[in-house]
Amino acid sequence: MNRRVSQEHAPVSMSHWIPAPALLSAVATAVAMLLLRPAAGHIGLLDRPSGLEGHKRHSGAIPVVGGLAMLCGLLAAVIATPGGAFDARVFLVAAAILVVVGALDDAFTLSLRLRLLAQSSAALWMYSVATAGVRVTTLGDLFGTGASDFSAVAPAATVVVVVAGVNAFNMLDGLDGLAGGVALVALMLLLGALPAPLCPAFTQVVLALIGGLSAFLLFNAPFGLNRRFRSFMGDAGSTLLGFSLATVMISASQGKAALATPITMAWLVLVPSTDLVWSVLRRLARGRSPMQPDNQHLHHTLMAAGLSARATCVALVLTALVGGLAGLALEHHHAPEWLSFVLFVLAGGGIVLGSHALRAARARARGGLATDSARAD
Repeated sequence: MNRRVSQEHAPVSMSHWIPAPALLSAVATAVAMLLLRPAAGHIGLLDRPSGLEGHKRHSGAIPVVGGLAMLCGLLAAVIATPGGAFDARVFLVAAAILVVVGALDDAFTLSLRLRLLAQSSAALWMYSVATAGVRVTTLGDLFGTGASDFSAVAPAATVVVVVAGVNAFNMLDGLDGLAGGVALVALMLLLGALPAPLCPAFTQVVLALIGGLSAFLLFNAPFGLNRRFRSFMGDAGSTLLGFSLATVMISASQGKAALATPITMAWLVLVPSTDLVWSVLRRLARGRSPMQPDNQHLHHTLMAAGLSARATCVALVLTALVGGLAGLALEHHHAPEWLSFVLFVLAGGGIVLGSHALRAARARARGGLATDSARAD
């Protein structure tokens, strides 16, 4: 590993933990939300219920400006506060392009090929230019046979991981507060619960994202009090969150300066990872494209089981928190990576099976009530 990369992962002084980026990003995001919401209709960023039955459950036209607003907060924080300088600005270039592409997709529905091209290009940009080790060279020792080595195909492996992260959060973004809440949990664990601090550049970026995301959730979380100002993040926002987390987690888990194992990073995004893998397997088994939307995601299943939208959001965010803490506990106690991987797979399978068991129990209960009602008649 070159000396420059090692310096990027050197311990961060306390000055880097001053939450100036978070505060500035929160204020800038909130201001941007208030300015962009009235303009949403004029720029085609209104979400109206349509298409697949059950896929969009909201009523009325909702502004889809959260992604653009969070980008404004991120730009303001990184440019105006001291931090990682070079790598933070390298990240901003890729993030800005992806958010613009996401906003265009929200407005005009871009082709899948174009979106994947933009996501892959952003991943290769970070691979080629960033000094903080944003390159996937191993997934660790997942099978107890030694660490995997992807050095020969590192660019392709990096693209796959980043694109998977982006689309995992895109799939998860189907319920108020869900994608944002899960991302906020992961970002806070990355900032405060790893064995050592992130490099200065990504500490600055994560702080800015925490601030911006917190401000956005005031407009999106299922409080009930924010209905008048309700807004969505759209593909622009979910792309930003997925790309950001994938980038930071790759940097934190690769090379000699890694802060945690790759499987520990996966634990921090247990819920979106599980939803992504389950969605791909489910759609392939039915002969459909893995990217074709449906209403069988984890949040759809839990709501079909009788949970309200708010209860579903809370349940999945808490699951994300417990999963992240479990992975970090395994890391702290130096559990073998293969064991952590086995437990991760079991946890993901348990989430899927548990949600479907709840839905089946609900269906049986409804069937029993219908039978009893028919007999009474």
